[in-house]
Order: sequence, then structure tokens, then C-alpha cells
Amino acid sequence: MRMLRDRHLVAALLGILRSGRAYVPLPRDLPPARVGDIVDAMSIGCVVTSAALRDETAAHLGGRPAARLVAEEIVRGAPARESGRGGADDLAYVIFTSGSTGKPKGVMVRHRPAVNLIDWVNRRFGVGPSDRLLFVTSPAFDLSVYDIFGVLAAGGSIRIASDDEVADPERLARMLADEPVTFWDSAPAALWQLHPLLPERVDGSRLRLVFCSGDWIPLSLPERMRGCFPGATVVALGGATEATIWSNYHVVERVEPGWRSIPYGRPIQNARYYILDRALRPVPPGIPGDLYIGGECLCDGYAGQPALTAERFVPDPHADRPGARMYRTGDRARFWDDATIEFLGRDDHQVKIRGFRVELGEVEAALARHPDVRDAVAVVRAGGEGGPADGRDDRALVAYAVPKPGGRASAADLLAHLRGLLPPPMVPAHLVMLDALPVSANGKVDRRALPAPLADRAQAGGATHLVEELVAAIWADVLGLASVPVDQDFFALGGHSLRATSAIARLRVALRKELPLALLYRHPSVRELSAAIVAGGACAPDAGGVQDGVPPRLSRDGPLPLSPAQERLWFLHRLEPDSPFYTIVLAAWLDGRVERAALERAVAVVVERHEILRSHIVDIDGRPAQTPARADLPLPIRVVDLTGAADPQAEALALARAEALRPFDLARALPFRVLLAPTRADRALALILMDHAAADGWSIGIFAQELLGAYDALVDGAAPALPPLDAQYADLSAWQAARLGRGELERQLDYWRATLAGLPALNLPTDRPRAPTPRFAGAVVRFHVPAASARALAALARRESCTLFMVGLAAFAMVLRHRSGQDDLAIGTDLAGRTHPAAERLIGFFVNQLVLRIDLSGCDSFRDALRAVRERALDGFFHQDVPFDTLVRALNPPREPGRMPLFQVKFVLQNTPFVTLSSRHLRVEPLDIDTGTAKYDLLATLAERPDGLAGTLEYSTDLFDAATAEGIAADLQAVLDLVAQNAAVGVADIARLLDAGHAQRAELGRQSLRRAGLERLRRLASAQGGTR
Repeated sequence: MRMLRDRHLVAALLGILRSGRAYVPLPRDLPPARVGDIVDAMSIGCVVTSAALRDETAAHLGGRPAARLVAEEIVRGAPARESGRGGADDLAYVIFTSGSTGKPKGVMVRHRPAVNLIDWVNRRFGVGPSDRLLFVTSPAFDLSVYDIFGVLAAGGSIRIASDDEVADPERLARMLADEPVTFWDSAPAALWQLHPLLPERVDGSRLRLVFCSGDWIPLSLPERMRGCFPGATVVALGGATEATIWSNYHVVERVEPGWRSIPYGRPIQNARYYILDRALRPVPPGIPGDLYIGGECLCDGYAGQPALTAERFVPDPHADRPGARMYRTGDRARFWDDATIEFLGRDDHQVKIRGFRVELGEVEAALARHPDVRDAVAVVRAGGEGGPADGRDDRALVAYAVPKPGGRASAADLLAHLRGLLPPPMVPAHLVMLDALPVSANGKVDRRALPAPLADRAQAGGATHLVEELVAAIWADVLGLASVPVDQDFFALGGHSLRATSAIARLRVALRKELPLALLYRHPSVRELSAAIVAGGACAPDAGGVQDGVPPRLSRDGPLPLSPAQERLWFLHRLEPDSPFYTIVLAAWLDGRVERAALERAVAVVVERHEILRSHIVDIDGRPAQTPARADLPLPIRVVDLTGAADPQAEALALARAEALRPFDLARALPFRVLLAPTRADRALALILMDHAAADGWSIGIFAQELLGAYDALVDGAAPALPPLDAQYADLSAWQAARLGRGELERQLDYWRATLAGLPALNLPTDRPRAPTPRFAGAVVRFHVPAASARALAALARRESCTLFMVGLAAFAMVLRHRSGQDDLAIGTDLAGRTHPAAERLIGFFVNQLVLRIDLSGCDSFRDALRAVRERALDGFFHQDVPFDTLVRALNPPREPGRMPLFQVKFVLQNTPFVTLSSRHLRVEPLDIDTGTAKYDLLATLAERPDGLAGTLEYSTDLFDAATAEGIAADLQAVLDLVAQNAAVGVADIARLLDAGHAQRAELGRQSLRRAGLERLRRLASAQGGTR
């Protein structure tokens, strides 16, 4: 049978079995030669197909004499007389699997073992008439035998997912969440690709059984399913096609911390499991051995391959019945003391690297322990080969990792993680970052489809000249991919604004050309960007004095100059020496005993690396300059012991808030300090505080990451091994200033003069009039965008060739437009400003503010607004090099008491690297500290997190009541949720949504989706009518 996935498929299978015959599935994706081999091997005389596949099936059969029956035509004909019914010992089906010799193996299964399995499942799990199974597996995958016959045998029903639905994970996720399905059955990889698309929790779901089998189950998957479907029981099943679908099972009630994998569990009824040594003797509990299966579950063997059958099905010396057989699975396993079976891997997954035995499952489990890793696979590759190695001496261990949403770890970070857990021979030679693991037609991870590491792919995805090869290699490194196809969109590959900044910075150095960031946005594929670079239309020789990729080093014979941004902060510090505005804070709870000596030494290591951290800013003849101090000076580390306090946690938080409000004296003190407040022997609050003159948000993450890395090494008794820095902040800031020559500065200023001419102030309604002298008091409202909506927003950004930042900015602009009644909006934002690769791991104040003037007057839908925002943002990126302070001085805008110049509201997307803080000796739990200040009227922030987007709205309490700010935050959250479902939503619909009360918003969102669906139908009907 070679058919579409529809009701005729089920009818055909039932009819074949009722006729006393056996069926052989021929999947649609089998090539004609493979189809011919199977038809010839089984001497198949009749092929049942679908009407839509009639001609295709005939072509695949290639003139063979097999009769062809079209299912739809059989259904329309008269009922045929049954020629005979199958008995328990008659053949029921033959499923072909791949063979090690390249010849497919036909596994022959009789009715008896299939009925044994169906009877056990239905009795053990109470399957009955009220059950409805979502059928998603291929008929060529033996799970389908239960899916079709098992549920029907219990009187239940099957929801058949069509071929189109099976190919669309988003549709499957909606079906699973929204339809009255009670039963899911698939390979783990098929369910794993759905779980990011599912809601966090589906209240009212009827799903009660989740079966996973056929491959390793990700350890986090069972808990994710139970969280999403609170009433569901997750069952891991295993066995082999040769042992009739499943012959062991384990109900996953919890996943213990030390598990490397979900255990096999115990045999089903009438199945026997043995773990034997090479002499076929049972091994004691806890000792690994070879797994054999015996009992009523076994198939007959392989069609037409008696030698292979005899090799894999051997006499069972432990059975009571003469002539009994057992199947040699090729699995390695062991019994626990309670007789639970633990699967340890395949024989062919146990390898030796340089004489060291490596269990690939252990490498995968270690990689999966990293908090940023969603999925992991390890294989052995031979040099130059396109798949896992097989017996080659030049083999290398290669790992593949799929990051969690919001994960920031790079391939280098994950290799460092593995080095901390595994002996050197088990650390992979290469680690490749992927968007998803390749999955075969059976739903299993297709290890042979895993891409080779970049070093093995000289063409790097088909690059045709040197510039393409260079661009592709840099993109692959920045994105953490093995290779980059030359026509794939950068943002569709997982790029975002910071990765774009990094890619352009590296290209500038490699090509010795000045490349604006916006060039990548305008030309987002390797081919397009390479062509733009070669054409040279947007490129000019780099006059910044870069030699061998490293900025020139300034002389240290005297004081060092400040960057323009540093000069502004120095000036503001002198105007307001008690202001806390320019302090940035990173706070975290540390669980575990903190070794104070190691912590102090780790701080010293970081300070010694980064000159800016040991520099004072002093006034020399009326001009500020920075003077680096000795590396061995006393460090500003303070320990406040709160273990004896009445309420240690409350006092620690109060201490943190007070510390965050304490300003820095840049002339006398170093521009950072560290506070440790133990609340008990194994728990402490840690704060890193830095002055903005020395750091930005990216920098404080570097400080924390390097500090924890050095601390771990010192506790282990090792010397910290941090990569050397190519330059210091003073060198890079001088290089950036030299890059922006006078002519280029004036060209960019001309753009800003034209763009910002006549810029109106934003007149948001406030609860109080603006005071001439603001107090800059503030508060924060927090909100959350769920993971499913965050993924949909990221997908929208990819479709529109933009970034998540642009999507969030467009949503914020829609909220401001609705509240102010203005179409012409000025919104500030931050750019990383790290325009040289040497800046990526450097602490310093690189960030630059940008003002984006957004005109929404011609926008009828959110998609229109997003495109307007994209164009304005790209123009801004082309002219981002002017320091904001220089821009304000050049434009000299009218000043109003209590208003910031040029913009009063700001939007920021936080996707800076190094936000994942981890330590081998401490559990690190980041903590938000509210300082009670606000520099702007409104500052909206979205931060990418594994569970979605964490939103904050910082607001001026001089202007807004808490209720008003909460309403603005709710508006932004509502718009983001709405456009995640429907990016084409009209502006009028958004206005109605924002006018409505919270209780009405969900219904208005559904109405908008219905209107969009009707409009799509009208367009489709119109298009079809026009082609007739």
C-alpha cells in the first residue's frame, strides 16, 4: 500500500487484513529503486494506492506486473466477498528497515504478537471508546500498527493528521492543544519539535496519554508535557520492530537528577528481557551487558534473509520451552536493583577515541546539562566523510547542540562547559550549533543527515568566490552553525541585531573596508552581501589605522583620553555628584558555600585584565583624562554578614537597593565595586556595581562571566584560563574616534539634521504636569510574553527580514500613537557600539544612543508599521556612528524644563551575550533590583529568556501614577500577543483592542483573526477566479 494519509488508508489496511492477506507499507518518500527492491523481494502482486498517487505509483513500479487498486474506487464499488480471515499465526504485516549492508530488511510480524501488544496497552492504560488518538506516524513506522488497530480495537477513534498537517509543526501543535485529543504517540524527536510551539499550560485539555518511543527521550520533555497538559501520563516505551513495536515500558513520573536517560523500565506481558555477557550468561544488577528479548513478542525474522535471521535470532538457553528464540538487539543495558532496565546505548554508539572508550550518550547528557541547551547529539565522524564514522582511524568526536529559545551560549562556551565535566578524550573535537536536529521519516534523529563541521566543508554552503567564502565563514562562526547556505537570510538562521553587529565588525577587519551595519540588513544573504561588498557601492577603505586586525595601542606614558561618551558622563557627574543614574547593577543569589579568598582573587584576575576597571578619571588643566592605576591596588570588595539578622533576606534586599543608589567618585575610587551579603552559611546575595563611564550592560555580563569562570578554576586549584585581550578600552575608543573622520562625521550629521528637522515633542497624557526641575523618581512595572508568542514574534521578524527589536519597537510605537494621538514619534534606543571584534570581550562604555523618528501616518496595519520601523531603523543604522552627545550639540534642539533632549521615551531589546551565569560550585539565580529612579518618561524593555520575553516598563513617578503605567505595560503586552497571532491586524483593530477593557481583549483578538481569515479567503477566491 502506497497512499495518502486519509480515511481510505485505514479502510485499506482493515480490508487487507480481513481478506487474510498481509500488508507492506511503501512510503511516498521512497525512491523508485527502493520501491522496486521491496516489491521484488516480497513478490507483491497487488498495490493499493490513492487516486492522487495513481500515476506516480505506476511510475514507481516501473512496469512490474503488480495489480494496482485505487482506494477511492474500491469504496465506491460493491462490497467484495471475504476470501478468508487471518489467524493468529498468519502474517499480518512486513515493515522494511534499513540494513547495514545497504539491502533493506523486511521484518515479518504475525497477528499473535501484534494482538498481544494491543491487548496489553489497552488493558494497562484503560484505552476505551472515549479515547481519540492523533495519528501522526508513517505507516512504515511500526508505531502506526498500534495507532490504527489498537485504538479502534478498544472502540476509540483516530484523528488522522493529513500529509500537509504532519509536515507543519505549528498546525500539529494547535491540533494537540485545541482538539479533543486524548492520546499522543510518536518518536521523541517528533514531539520535541512541537514543544516550543505549545502553550505553557492548556487548561481543559483532554490529553491523558503521551507515548514516546524509538529513540532517546530528552530528559526535560516529560516535565514539559505534564506542565502543558496537567492530566497527562507520560510513558516511555522501547523495544524493536523485530519485537513487535514495544516490549518494554516506563511510566515517567519524575526524572531523577542523576539520570543519563529515561530508563527502559520493565517488559510488557509475555515478553522476556535478558542482559547477558558475551557467553550469553546473565550479568548481575548494575553491570552493563548485551540486551536480548524473548517471548511471544518476537517476529518471524527477515523476509528472504535466512542467514541474517539466524544471526540476530538465536536459541534462548534460558527459556522453559524447547525451540524458543531470543533476539539480539545490539543494545547495551543494565538492570537496576529493582529490576528496572536502563538503556546505555547501541553497540555502534560505543566508540574508542585514541584508545579511550567513549559512550556517546554520556557526552550528550553532559551537553544537555548546560542551561542553554535544548537538545544534543554526539557522533563519531571520519575525516572527509559525510556521515558518522565507521571503523576509521582518523575519527573525531563531533557534538551538535540546539539552543533553547533565548539561549546565548556559543560553541566555545559549550566546549568549555564539557571540559569541566568530562575527561579530555571525551570532549568533542568540534561542536556545531543547529536550529534543529534533522529528523527521519520515522521521527527519529537522522544522525547521517547531521552536517559536517565547517572545517570539513571547503565551499561553506556553495560560496563561489573568496568574499563569499569569507562572509559565509564569519556568519557561521557568529551564528554557531556548521555552514551557511549562500542564499539563506541571516535572520532566518538565528541572527539578531547584536550578532549582525559582530558579523559586520569582523568583516570590517578581515576586508579592511568600512562597512555600515545596515548593509547586512539591506543584503541579508551571503550572496547578496558579498555582491554589495564587491561592488563597493557602500564601502570605502578603512582609514582607522587597523593593523593586522588590532587597533593601534596608545602610549601609556601619560594620561589617556576619554571617549566622547565618557566626557559627557564626567561632566554630568560634576553637575550632580550624588546622582545614582549612572550606576549599573547586576545582582544574584548564590547558593553554596562561597570561598571568599577565591572570590577576591577572581575579582583581581578580572581587574588585571581590564585596564578601565583600575582607572581614575581626573581633571588635568580643566580637561578630563583617565589614569590607570597599579594592578595590585586594594579592591573595592565589601562583605556584610547578615546571617545573624532577624530577617536576613529582607535586609539583604534593602542593602542592595541602598548600595545601588550610592554614586561613584570617579576621581578617587575605582569605577566598580562588589558586595557580598551572606544570609546563611550556604546562601549569599552578590552585587556587581559599575559606573557607566567604565561599562555598559554588555560589560557587566562580561565581568560576571569572567569572575565566575576564574572563581571556579581557583576553587579547583587551577590557574584561571581566560583568552587574552587584543586591546584595551582606551585604544578602541581612540580607534573609533579616528574612524569617524571629519568628512564622514559631517555626512552623517547632515542626515540627522534633515531627518530630525521639526521634530515634535511627544505629548503623552500624564497624571501630573511636568515639573521644571524633575526629581527623576521612578518605578517599574513587569510583564511577560509567553514562549509561544515570543517564538511567533521571532518568526514574524524572520518573515519580514527584520529583527525582534524592530517588532517590539513597532508594537511600542503603536501604543504611543494610540495614547498620544500622534503619528510622528521620536523614540530613543541603544546600539551596542562594538564595531570591532576586539570589543566583544572587552569591558567599557561602548553603547551609543540613537533617536529614531517613526512616521505611522500611512500605516493601515501592523505589518505596514513594522515595515516603516524597519526602514527608519536601517537608515539610523547607516548613520549610527555619531555619538549622541555630539548629535545634541550639533542640532542644539530647543530645551524645555524637565524634558530630555530629542526624545523622552525609549525602547530597548536586551539580547546581550553572557547573560547566562553559571558556576560549577555555586548555583546562580539572577535578581532584579529596582532603584526607584527613572531617567526618561518611559523606558520599555524586552529581554529574551528561555520562557519567553521578560518585559519591564520603567516610568517617571513625577508624571505617571502606577495605574497609568500598568495600563501602558498591559497595552504593550496586548499588542505583542495580538500581532504574534496575526501580523496583518489592522490599525483600527489594534485601537479597538487598546480601548477595550482587559476582559474584552481576548475576544477582540479572536474577531481580528476571523476577519483576517475571511479576507485571505476572499483574496484566494478572487485569485482563482482570475485564472479560470
